[in-house]
Amino acid sequence: MTSLLRFLSLPAHVRLLSLNCSLFIASMLPRLAQWRCAFRPRLRPARSLYAYSGFRGFACLAMVVALVFNNPVEMVWFDDALPAGMVTASHGGASWDWGGWSPHPHSGNVSHQSSISSGLHGHYFESSPVKFPVRFGGKLYTYVYIDPENIPEELMLQWWEPTQAWAHGAYWGANRIDWGADGTQSRRYMGPMPAAEGWVRLETPASAVGLEGKDVAGMAFTLYGGRVNWDYSGVEGTKVWNELVCEPDCTLRECCHYVQREEYENYVMADDSIPAGATPGARGGDSWYWTGWRDGLDPGTGLDYGQTLSPGQSLRSPNGQFVLTHQTDGNVALSYGGYAHWTTNTHGQATTVLVMQYDGNLALYNGDTPIWASNTAGQGFSQLAVQDDGNVVIYKKMPNGPPTWATNTASSAKSWKVGVAHVDTDYHYTSADFLNEGADRIQYDIRSHVIKLWMGPGYRTQYPFNSNWPTVSTLTELAQTPYYQNVLSRAHFKTIVLVVDEFNVGWNSWQDGDCSAADCNAVRSEQYDLARYLLQTYANTGKTFILSNWESDNALNDLGRRIATPAMRNAFIGWMNCRQAGINQARAEVGMNGVVVAGAMEVNAIYDPLKPWVGERAVNSIVPYTHMDLYSYSSWEVYGDTSLFTANLNTLAAKAPDSALYGSKNIYIGELGYAEAWQGTTVQRDVIQAQTQTALDWGVQWLIYWQLFDKPTPPPNSSNDCYCLIRYDGSHPLVYYYLKDLMVGSP
Repeated sequence: MTSLLRFLSLPAHVRLLSLNCSLFIASMLPRLAQWRCAFRPRLRPARSLYAYSGFRGFACLAMVVALVFNNPVEMVWFDDALPAGMVTASHGGASWDWGGWSPHPHSGNVSHQSSISSGLHGHYFESSPVKFPVRFGGKLYTYVYIDPENIPEELMLQWWEPTQAWAHGAYWGANRIDWGADGTQSRRYMGPMPAAEGWVRLETPASAVGLEGKDVAGMAFTLYGGRVNWDYSGVEGTKVWNELVCEPDCTLRECCHYVQREEYENYVMADDSIPAGATPGARGGDSWYWTGWRDGLDPGTGLDYGQTLSPGQSLRSPNGQFVLTHQTDGNVALSYGGYAHWTTNTHGQATTVLVMQYDGNLALYNGDTPIWASNTAGQGFSQLAVQDDGNVVIYKKMPNGPPTWATNTASSAKSWKVGVAHVDTDYHYTSADFLNEGADRIQYDIRSHVIKLWMGPGYRTQYPFNSNWPTVSTLTELAQTPYYQNVLSRAHFKTIVLVVDEFNVGWNSWQDGDCSAADCNAVRSEQYDLARYLLQTYANTGKTFILSNWESDNALNDLGRRIATPAMRNAFIGWMNCRQAGINQARAEVGMNGVVVAGAMEVNAIYDPLKPWVGERAVNSIVPYTHMDLYSYSSWEVYGDTSLFTANLNTLAAKAPDSALYGSKNIYIGELGYAEAWQGTTVQRDVIQAQTQTALDWGVQWLIYWQLFDKPTPPPNSSNDCYCLIRYDGSHPLVYYYLKDLMVGSP
């Protein structure tokens, strides 16, 4: 009834036009649906509609636009930063302070914040190279968040334009700022002080401050007392213009007439930083200062100022590999692979909260008593970030804010990701058993926490020197031998990749093309026994054991001596899944208490035009049908091509099913190498460096260099092919020194 009364109160010509428009819109609905799809988000009027519908179509166009195009076009003016070329300044102790108040900015990543002051203070910019038109009937706006503990007496907004400079202002609250003449366009009262209850939109009609038809090129944000955050400032209005419209196929002037057009405009002046070309300035000892999520820091990967971490809570790096945990034992620890490689050393103390304080200090408390701190008080609003490189850093909360503190674990983190393989050579240097001689060199010389070894029926030939091997018949018995126990129990090694071949059936379970139920049970049983032994024996050590096969493509095709049949491939799928099933069973029964045992499948021919004998790649024909925890890439086929390396990793990740343990981040490099003899030691080092960085940047879990020693035996004092880190004569290629440098900082 109310709507009907409003309609009847309209002038007769308006009511008639409305009825005509209703009929017109109904007749044009099919076309409007097409327009809405074709012309999002900006209206581009169709001449055919005007010609078809005549004057009625023109008169109704505004209604059609209002009904159909309800999402106006926006052009950036001022949000999170100033336009390029702005001249900025401040006064009275305020400054351009782009802050991440709590709650977070109204729009974008940061907002600008006034300082706390008892008198007049503020900041401004002017002389923007880009001018922003203010339409007749338009509005100027900004969003403000008032500090409830520091409420100002007055807020004032001013706008600068070339003809009258700053003679355009509006204020809220008390009339304490005496700029301009009260009651005029230079100082227009807009209402009482807004409530300190979150973000509030302040609007000023352009007519009230004399800006209709002007081009704004500056803005000032001023307070009397208190503190606020400002965000998302701009101007909105309706652009009106006349368009000459002619009837089709008519060349007479009488066939043409002007039609008034309208288009909503919203100019938002900036976003997230001071643009290039803007000149910052400040008065009263202040300076530009921005706060907000630094560079888009995601929640859960760090602490904003004022945020806390309670016992049992964790932060995780964006790649998911590094975890900072406030442990229930009082320690705050940074861990990778389940093992801590930085702590606050507060184990055994009662701690209640870790807090990123407003003064820039990261502090660990027991109630009100500080237990540990980063000693960075006085740095101001800051953020803590757990980074993908393994470093935990406090940054000043501003765009590209400088670091003020770090765990300095970025370098040593690589020693937890990059490892070395050790197996099968014809030379050695010490009297230690060969398995542990290699482990010694990787631990004490290269200092990597990751090692790759082989376990299976060929153990005597794989680790031959200074070894009196007992006869064993299962993987678990082999793991219990003194030689393996010595390596597996070393606290230094936190990730141990084991290439395991079952003693009972092994490859026979698939090479005949028939992975029978009996074969599967035998494979599953041996994997189960080994996994159970590792889970029980090395509980609470922080170790990760990876039980993998060797290069699936080479195994299936016997290094080019055959083409695997479909039956063999199907049986291979069964073999992989039976291995994983044994590991899963052990984990379900024993649990993973401070130790991880994971199953893996390795591929080695994702793309290699030099090996047509490979046939159908395992990445396509086998990987998608398996259910492994991890997938390994033996990457010899890339030959130093980092683009191909990345493409192959992407292919493997796309084909590999996600796992419960690692999700979609379940890829590692099982072998990476490049022969010294191919192009010399310098090129070898450079290739390995580039490939290592490519893999780490991509986000692999681990990377294994092939290998420590070499085979076959070269002539004395010769570098031969040398994929090795230690040559026959005991010397080293340059890649050895690169890997040592990579581990700098590793304990």
